[in-house]
Parts: sequence; C-alpha cells; structure tokens
Amino acid sequence: MLGRSARFPEETGATVTLIENDKTVGTYVEEEPGVYKIYHFKPQIGNSYHIDIQLQNGDHYASLPETMPRPVLIDSAYFTFDGQRYLTLFSSIKVPEQDEPPYLRWKIKHAYQRTDLQCGFLDNANTCYYESERATDNQFVPLLDGGELKPGSTIEFPIADAPVIDTVFGEITYFTIFQETLTSTAFQYWEKVNTLLSQTGSIFDAPPGQIRGNIYKTDDANALVLGLFYATSEEIAYVKTFPGDFAPLDLAPFCGVPGVPPTPFPYPECCYCEFGILRPDYW
Repeated sequence: MLGRSARFPEETGATVTLIENDKTVGTYVEEEPGVYKIYHFKPQIGNSYHIDIQLQNGDHYASLPETMPRPVLIDSAYFTFDGQRYLTLFSSIKVPEQDEPPYLRWKIKHAYQRTDLQCGFLDNANTCYYESERATDNQFVPLLDGGELKPGSTIEFPIADAPVIDTVFGEITYFTIFQETLTSTAFQYWEKVNTLLSQTGSIFDAPPGQIRGNIYKTDDANALVLGLFYATSEEIAYVKTFPGDFAPLDLAPFCGVPGVPPTPFPYPECCYCEFGILRPDYW
C-alpha cells in the first residue's frame, strides 16, 4: 500500500518489484489506487526479501531485506465470556525450541450472518453475510515477545476483547484470527506504534507521530520515509460463536424468527437482505 492517508495520497502507477536473495522474482499489480499485490509467488522460510519502488515522478525507494521467519503454529483458538457483555479471544501456542525467540502479532476479522424473513408469497428467506466494521475493542496492536518464554512451554495469550452486540451475535458468527510470526525488526516497529498509540488514541486513529520503518529513498538516505515492508509467516484459525454461548444474555436474531418479527420491523433489510460479502468458505 503506497500513500493512503490525508497527508500522503495514493501513489498510482508505481512499479513495485519483489527481490528474493538479490534476484527479482515478481512485480506487484496495482489492484486499486495505491494498493499493490503480487500473485503466484510462494516465499520460502529462511530466504531474504525486499522491495524496489519506482514512482511515476522518477523517485526511487527500496526497503531493507527481511528474512522469512519460521511460523509458530496455533494449537487452538477460543474465547471466554464474562457473563455480561464482553468476550475475550485467545490464541494457544507452544513456544518453539529454536535459537531465535518468536515474535508474534495478531490481526482479527469478524463475520456474521443475517437471515431475512419470507415477506411475500414469491419471496424466499435468504441468509446474507457481513463483516463487522470494527471487530474488537483493541486499543493497541496485539503483540507477544517470546524472548522471556520457556521453549516447549504452552501459553494461552489473550489477543482481543469484543463487545457482544445483540444485532450481530443473534445468529452464527466467526472470528478469523491471523497470527503473524515477525522478525525482530518488524516487532520493534509495531512496538513503537503501540508506544505512540498509548499517548494518542487507538489503532483506529491515525497516529500523528512519525515512525520510521525500513523503507528509504535510494538517493537520499536522510529523507523522511514512513512505512514498513516485512516478511511474515501467517497461521489462521477460526472461532465460531452461537447465541447460546452468551447466556444469560437473551440474543435474538436481527430479523426475529418466523411469526415473531422485531418491532419496529427493519424493512427492507429483513425482507430483501443484501449480500455484504460472499458466504465464506469456512462457514
């Protein structure tokens, strides 16, 4: 992602290439203004990666190399409920026995379903799927420094709190947990982000400070360049919830049930729900 903020608008038309062990192995495709992705490429653990960026105006940037770390597997992922309004997500991991301590970061997405009602003779009841605009109440980036953990031990790490909202949790929902194994460089960068957020707000606010990453201007090493390119091994886990998981809360589906519609009735959402996202393949 190049640009994408109020002070730094999207950089379109850039040429972004990926270098593996000093050999160019692919070019990123601009899918939308400022967003570049690479396809048909599988990184290898232990190999070195960096990117080269050529802007339309001729400016040239590059990143320092990052070594792809070995992933830390997720033994299990689950949640607990406080009996009132909040759930807490956990990732259970076994600390690997290796020379370099593991550094972990988590990202979370939340999807839920909504089943509409049959409002007319020719109308079918449909189930639609949506992503929560704000999956958790995290104020900081969830991070874990494994340097002080005993190799071979198991740790159950709380990674996020989320409010249990009636209109979302009244049917089946899924949390998708992305567990990233980081290099020490990337971990230190995100630690600086958390330090800045502790002074300014949350991960949902734009940090006003300037955190240098590992990207630099090739003809001016002193130029201020913000951003980070990092290599990460990612593990994914899914946590499923049902309304009954949150007793004693009485969570009703957004559209009610046949014969007992909500009042006031949400029309047209509960007659002709629109598909926010396609049905996820893990559902």
